[in-house]
Amino acid sequence: MLSVAPVEDPWLNFEDVALLANMPVGTLRHLRHQKKGPEFRRVGKRLKIRRSVAEKWLENYDASDD
Repeated sequence: MLSVAPVEDPWLNFEDVALLANMPVGTLRHLRHQKKGPEFRRVGKRLKIRRSVAEKWLENYDASDD
């Protein structure tokens, strides 16, 4: 049986998460490369992340660690 995420928890791309985090897309990509960013998943050919996962990462993200 397939599990379907609720509509309230959409997939976001890098640009969406960067807007949510109020940071440049390049910074977000750099953090991901350093294993400090949120964990994106491959959806088709794109890297995506659920909004709830991005928000949880943002709650715990400390910019002073960079």
